[in-house]
Amino acid sequence: MPRKLKYHEQKLLKKVDFLDWKQDRNLREVRVLRRYHVQDREDYHTYNKVCGLVTQVCAAAADAAAASRPPCRPPPPPQS
Repeated sequence: MPRKLKYHEQKLLKKVDFLDWKQDRNLREVRVLRRYHVQDREDYHTYNKVCGLVTQVCAAAADAAAASRPPCRPPPPPQS
Protein backbone atom coordinates (compact mmCIF):
# COMPACT_ATOMS: atom_id res chain seq x y z
CA MET A 1 0.00 0.00 0.00
CA PRO A 2 1.43 3.41 -0.92
CA ARG A 3 2.30 5.92 1.71
CA LYS A 4 -0.12 8.62 2.74
CA LEU A 5 0.34 11.83 0.75
CA LYS A 6 1.65 14.90 2.47
CA TYR A 7 -0.52 18.01 2.65
CA HIS A 8 1.19 19.90 -0.18
CA GLU A 9 1.09 16.79 -2.37
CA GLN A 10 -2.65 16.48 -1.87
CA LYS A 11 -3.12 20.14 -2.75
CA LEU A 12 -1.16 19.69 -5.96
CA LEU A 13 -3.07 16.57 -6.96
CA LYS A 14 -6.40 18.36 -6.60
CA LYS A 15 -5.39 20.57 -9.53
CA VAL A 16 -4.53 17.66 -11.85
CA ASP A 17 -7.09 15.70 -13.81
CA PHE A 18 -5.44 12.47 -14.89
CA LEU A 19 -8.17 11.63 -17.39
CA ASP A 20 -8.14 14.80 -19.50
CA TRP A 21 -4.86 16.52 -18.69
CA LYS A 22 -3.32 16.07 -22.14
CA GLN A 23 -6.43 17.23 -23.94
CA ASP A 24 -6.83 20.44 -21.93
CA ARG A 25 -3.38 21.75 -22.75
CA ASN A 26 -3.74 21.64 -26.51
CA LEU A 27 -4.98 25.12 -27.36
CA ARG A 28 -4.62 24.63 -31.09
CA GLU A 29 -6.84 21.59 -31.00
CA VAL A 30 -9.50 23.42 -29.00
CA ARG A 31 -9.42 26.34 -31.44
CA VAL A 32 -9.82 24.03 -34.43
CA LEU A 33 -12.69 22.19 -32.76
CA ARG A 34 -14.51 25.46 -32.11
CA ARG A 35 -13.73 27.06 -35.46
CA TYR A 36 -14.93 24.15 -37.59
CA HIS A 37 -17.70 23.06 -35.19
CA VAL A 38 -16.31 19.55 -34.76
CA GLN A 39 -18.51 17.76 -32.25
CA ASP A 40 -16.28 14.84 -31.31
CA ARG A 41 -12.61 15.13 -30.40
CA GLU A 42 -11.99 11.62 -31.71
CA ASP A 43 -13.11 12.73 -35.18
CA TYR A 44 -10.46 15.44 -35.10
CA HIS A 45 -7.78 12.96 -34.04
CA THR A 46 -8.77 10.56 -36.82
CA TYR A 47 -8.71 13.39 -39.37
CA ASN A 48 -5.27 14.46 -38.14
CA LYS A 49 -3.92 10.92 -38.49
CA VAL A 50 -5.28 10.60 -42.02
CA CYS A 51 -3.76 13.95 -43.00
CA GLY A 52 -0.41 12.86 -41.60
CA LEU A 53 -0.50 9.62 -43.56
CA VAL A 54 -1.42 11.44 -46.77
CA THR A 55 1.48 13.85 -46.23
CA GLN A 56 3.88 10.94 -45.71
CA VAL A 57 2.69 9.16 -48.87
CA CYS A 58 3.01 12.36 -50.92
CA ALA A 59 6.53 12.96 -49.63
CA ALA A 60 7.53 9.36 -50.42
CA ALA A 61 6.05 9.65 -53.92
CA ALA A 62 7.92 12.91 -54.53
CA ASP A 63 11.18 11.33 -53.36
CA ALA A 64 10.62 8.30 -55.59
CA ALA A 65 9.83 10.49 -58.58
CA ALA A 66 12.92 12.60 -58.00
CA ALA A 67 15.11 9.51 -57.70
CA SER A 68 13.77 7.96 -60.92
CA ARG A 69 14.28 11.10 -63.04
CA PRO A 70 17.36 11.19 -65.23
CA PRO A 71 19.85 13.91 -64.35
CA CYS A 72 19.28 17.25 -66.03
CA ARG A 73 21.40 17.88 -69.09
CA PRO A 74 21.94 21.20 -70.75
CA PRO A 75 20.24 21.54 -74.14
CA PRO A 76 22.44 20.87 -77.16
CA PRO A 77 24.00 23.92 -78.78
CA PRO A 78 22.08 25.32 -81.75
CA GLN A 79 23.29 24.09 -85.13
CA SER A 80 23.74 26.68 -87.78
